[in-house]
Amino acid sequence: MAVAMIESLQGTSLEDFSLQLARHRKMGAHSVLLVAGPIDDTKATLVVGDGLKGHLTEALVARIRDGQINPRLADAGKIPAITRGVDDLIRVLTAPGGSHLTLIDRLTPDLAQDLLKESGYEIIEAGKLFSDLFMIRCNVDKHLTAMFLSECASAGCERVGLLTFRPKDPRLDLAWVNAWNDSGNRGTAYLDSDGDVFLALKHELGGGVTRDHLRYEIDSFRELVKDFAQFKHSQ
Repeated sequence: MAVAMIESLQGTSLEDFSLQLARHRKMGAHSVLLVAGPIDDTKATLVVGDGLKGHLTEALVARIRDGQINPRLADAGKIPAITRGVDDLIRVLTAPGGSHLTLIDRLTPDLAQDLLKESGYEIIEAGKLFSDLFMIRCNVDKHLTAMFLSECASAGCERVGLLTFRPKDPRLDLAWVNAWNDSGNRGTAYLDSDGDVFLALKHELGGGVTRDHLRYEIDSFRELVKDFAQFKHSQ
């Protein structure tokens, strides 16, 4: 894996420059190149070798680039953004062998709990809320979270939702919620009638996703929970 921070694109697009750089460096089939644009450009791109495209699918690359790296380039700067991107890439590339080949269009509660445990979540309790709705309550990094599996049948569930919350606090008002939702972070925050602030991230399994993709979503939510707990809105 290699990282490049560019001072000038020399009149080309970031994508074209990155491909040229990969060719110039003779990037191998099992290599990844992360390129961050000039200091006034809040964009990065990833060039994936042909040998890794089974693991790093276009959908996963887009999730990492657009959901994790680029928002941080705008808000936190190049080093935090690149660090997060490299961490996410390592998680995907070190997933259990063959997991990238398995397409999942329904998630069973047992597999959901296995994925949560792999990502460092502590399962508190799990069970049905309704006939087609299953909930798994968890603790991760001292934060309460929950996974909801909906539209469930005997073969598994078609929709997955992850949820965390921050208890009532006068600083966490509607302006705070709007600031989070406008910040470029993933997930949607909302304020309930009791004044608690929730963060929800939803995922549909229609058409099938890989096990790696699901694991990445769960890993990403763990990091998102930390960001949510520390987020400050400048009035």
